[in-house]
Amino acid sequence: MQIKDLHKWNLSYSQAIALQKELSGCVEHTKITKKPKTIAGLDCAFSKNGKNIIASIIVLNFETFELLENVYAIEKVTFP
Repeated sequence: MQIKDLHKWNLSYSQAIALQKELSGCVEHTKITKKPKTIAGLDCAFSKNGKNIIASIIVLNFETFELLENVYAIEKVTFP
């Protein structure tokens, strides 16, 4: 899986808000015209102590729901 860095993560609150507004303009709503071959699901959650964040994504074959890829990351929370 290729992950593209869109920005640096050392942002102030006001910079983060401005970045979210800027990136929201990049969202494209496109009608699906043919059946997809793969689908993905993702989620993030904080650890019970709130010191770490856990992110996970799975990619499935759309027809068979066969698991094609499953990755996760656990990182220390550095931005309140």
